[in-house]
Amino acid sequence: MKTILVATDYSKEARKAFVYALEMASLTKANILLLHAFHKPLKLNDAVRFEDAVKELEKEENTILREYATEVKTEVCKNFSLQFNCKANNDPANSQPPGVSQETGQFTASGTQFHTVQEDKRVAEIAVIKINCISKLGWAADEIITAAKNHKADLVVMGTRGAGAIRQAFLGSTVGAVIQSGKVPVLALPQNTIFKEIKSIVFACDLSKIPDITNLNTLRGWVKSFEANLTILHIYQEPERKKEEEKTLTALAILDKAFFDLNYKVYFQQQPDIAEGIQAFTESHPNDLLVLAPNQHTFLEKLLQKTVTGKITANPFLPFLTLPGPTKSNRLRVEKKLLNEQQ
Repeated sequence: MKTILVATDYSKEARKAFVYALEMASLTKANILLLHAFHKPLKLNDAVRFEDAVKELEKEENTILREYATEVKTEVCKNFSLQFNCKANNDPANSQPPGVSQETGQFTASGTQFHTVQEDKRVAEIAVIKINCISKLGWAADEIITAAKNHKADLVVMGTRGAGAIRQAFLGSTVGAVIQSGKVPVLALPQNTIFKEIKSIVFACDLSKIPDITNLNTLRGWVKSFEANLTILHIYQEPERKKEEEKTLTALAILDKAFFDLNYKVYFQQQPDIAEGIQAFTESHPNDLLVLAPNQHTFLEKLLQKTVTGKITANPFLPFLTLPGPTKSNRLRVEKKLLNEQQ
């Protein structure tokens, strides 16, 4: 992961999403692209062209955005820790002067009288994260999609308002619009999400369909980066287990190749309603991240079309990652390869 795009409107939710992205970037060594899309009336006169007025306004907004980025980053780095590890063969009788620099007043590398001191690596890593700021006059969803494409963002991080990220993501919000574009992975964060290392990932997918290789590679990257446990969740309606297993053989073979160096579990759960099945699983199996490919599930397509609302609320603190749909060329290439292997 090289570039994380964070969209902000300066709200509390957006600020928490920015902090979350900083923590994530410190672990993945990624840069951050901080984007603010805005609407303001333009003051024009005969001597000023529209394009020049827009550039000037965006420049002013970007100054504010850079100050905001510095403020948040500084605030995050205020909280840190020092790890004191006792030295071998400590003997108070052979005490040495404490390892405190007379110039800075801070502990030196040798530490204290009886301990070595290890500084908080997290703060040091956050402090050096590169943040590029962009302010654009326009609709938020359009500008996010454009910026993600132009800057080759690997991930878009967005905060959501309300109880559940999943429900909010599909109720006509900016988050939902970016997800519907199907261009880039989107991490939607519930209102009260606090960053913690991702150690357990659940990928809910339909194994009766051919998984997208690009998405599997993206997911593999997440699992490797965070050294997380991976569970593949397949919800099915078929009354006979054997028939359902036969339907998934091709997909399981693709998973076997894509995740050749991972340990993972595939969980089959019979449930007439896919949405309820996913919710039941996330409630009974604690995890740190739920991953979905919206194009794979009919219920998600309905949610995107607003014919169903709020069927999934899931854990209100559970981050929700959507993977983009496969391109037609990628899908045809995979299908052709599978056909050749079967001949």
